[in-house]
Amino acid sequence: RNVRTYRAQGDIRAAIVATDDVSLWPMAQFMSKDMATVIWQTDNEVTPLIILSSVYCDINETVNSKMLNDLCNYASQKQIPLFIGADSNSHSTLWGCPKTNPRGLQFEDLIYNYQLNVENIGKKPTFVAGVGSSIIDITITNIHSTDLMKLWRVEKDNFGSDHQLISFDLDMEIEEP
Repeated sequence: RNVRTYRAQGDIRAAIVATDDVSLWPMAQFMSKDMATVIWQTDNEVTPLIILSSVYCDINETVNSKMLNDLCNYASQKQIPLFIGADSNSHSTLWGCPKTNPRGLQFEDLIYNYQLNVENIGKKPTFVAGVGSSIIDITITNIHSTDLMKLWRVEKDNFGSDHQLISFDLDMEIEEP
């Protein structure tokens, strides 16, 4: 299979890579060097669209960027399931860290303000490097994604990155009445 990469132009720190048999469309209004966002046309009658976003949060910038807030607003107003994979560069007990730092509090505010869910399960580090390990990569969903995500996990293979591979399953089966 061929793959496609969805990202902004120039130097980037966020991207989405998918096989070309998945119907993804870039959302230009939510693309920057630190955010890549696509809308997935699923061909599922119950959940026809899902928004996927990869976000890098620079340690020297505020967590609550206008673009991230606009994305959360957009998904909420359109009632579209939203999945955000974020390198938060922050710590919070909400996603398994032993302590919460000021950036973690900023992320918690975003999560509470938009009624988002943190999908991280357990205390397995998502970032492992010579300087140490921590849980800074978080998976966030909105209220319209309830019950879609199953089996969130940090994989053993990291494919050469200091960030661990995070996987999950989606359950989009149509329930019979």
